[in-house]
Amino acid sequence: MLLGEATSIDLEPLPDSPDLIPEHITEFLSFALSISDYKQTRTVVAALRKIFSFTQLPSSTATEPTPALPTGPDALSSEFLGHVGNANREI
Repeated sequence: MLLGEATSIDLEPLPDSPDLIPEHITEFLSFALSISDYKQTRTVVAALRKIFSFTQLPSSTATEPTPALPTGPDALSSEFLGHVGNANREI
């Protein structure tokens, strides 16, 4: 067994809602557990993985929906069009 596996076995499972996380744990976190900006997700996940075991954050942790991915290059916002290669363009 790897050290990382042994450590994760000892962790409690992440509760289904941020409201169910004990106050003595939330007091030590430097951020709110409800994710209002999806860019904060990595920071929240890294901190919670040190305390709880989980494979996916419950949907109740996000207060802002994650932006949908475009279906293809034609669906990209105009601000990104110059940064994406186009396989059909002539060289």
